[in-house]
Amino acid sequence: MKTGSIHVRVGDHVRKGQVIGAIGSSGDAREPHVHLEVTDAIKTMTGEGLPYVIDHYSVIDPKTGALSPRTNQLPLDDMMIDFGR
Repeated sequence: MKTGSIHVRVGDHVRKGQVIGAIGSSGDAREPHVHLEVTDAIKTMTGEGLPYVIDHYSVIDPKTGALSPRTNQLPLDDMMIDFGR
């Protein structure tokens, strides 16, 4: 996350569409990105991951760059996804 851009605090409930912060660059990456996990605990590294669905996104084919639209699905491990091309 971009330093100083976070709009939520620990314990906040987040609504669909709510801005939580800005994506920034944290090192050796081609472009800004976010790694996401939904968990059942507030304390880092103590909870279990929970399944979640994203209402619409596209999966990016790493070989061709082609987009494959998805709706109301859980992204799988190591998928590259796009929210707005």
